[in-house]
Amino acid sequence: MKVFINAKLLLPLSLVEDGYLIEDRGKILHTGHGQKNHDNAEIIDCHGLYLSPGFVDLHCHGGGGHDFMDGTVEAMAEAARTHLSFGTTTILPTSLASSDHDLFRLIGNFNELKKLKDLPCLPGLHLEGPYFALEQAGAQNTAYIRAPTKEHYAKIMDAAGGSIIRWSLAPELEGALDMARDLSKEGILFSIAHSNAVYEEVLAALDAGFSHVTHLYSGMSTITRRQGNRFLGVIESAYLLDSLSVEIIADGIHLPPPLLKLIVKCKNNDDICVGSDSRRGGGQ
Repeated sequence: MKVFINAKLLLPLSLVEDGYLIEDRGKILHTGHGQKNHDNAEIIDCHGLYLSPGFVDLHCHGGGGHDFMDGTVEAMAEAARTHLSFGTTTILPTSLASSDHDLFRLIGNFNELKKLKDLPCLPGLHLEGPYFALEQAGAQNTAYIRAPTKEHYAKIMDAAGGSIIRWSLAPELEGALDMARDLSKEGILFSIAHSNAVYEEVLAALDAGFSHVTHLYSGMSTITRRQGNRFLGVIESAYLLDSLSVEIIADGIHLPPPLLKLIVKCKNNDDICVGSDSRRGGGQ
């Protein structure tokens, strides 16, 4: 049993100054304000530092000089351990638009990775692509961007054997809505990403099973004007539609602080998550 004292506790709805936390074999037994001693417990003085639950990163490509698509289990493990050392206890390793060979190698390596010890929780893979709008490719390799076909994504699903739990793609592409209808039943979270969709296409995506937006503002459409009429893009649709949760890269660079404040002001805070979108430079 351990008792953490003199901590700033980050609780679901509050920050407790000068707090304590009691845990036993990985389970939190009690939290509170002030000092707390317990017989036969190890006392850990936090000296006023923050004590929080482990971070959950739903969008992570790598870290510590390694990328999850480097092609080896060892590289994946070192990337995961890097993030664990900074307090991220759950990670969805994330792919990039790539050749089928590299994607299937990632899937195979991930299944081996889960057998190792001393890693964060790895509940499944997040596939980012390859089904994107070319105009919104961003850092993705345009040589591998394509529209989805049932033959292609079924082949990926067969290789994954249930390890894919999130998929980011552009819903306006031909075949994307059918894909979401097919695979939402498998428990996959579908997320709008690298997309030129307008509001009506976002509505259709919601009906098909999409419920999330990948890295809001990055690689997605905004208001356009065509023949005097204005059309909302993915960004405005994400604000307007309460059924869409959003992911943000909150580093102050991808999104400047005033924009982060706007997102927090306009979206239900429970529907905002922070993702690192980290690549091999993370932690260095």
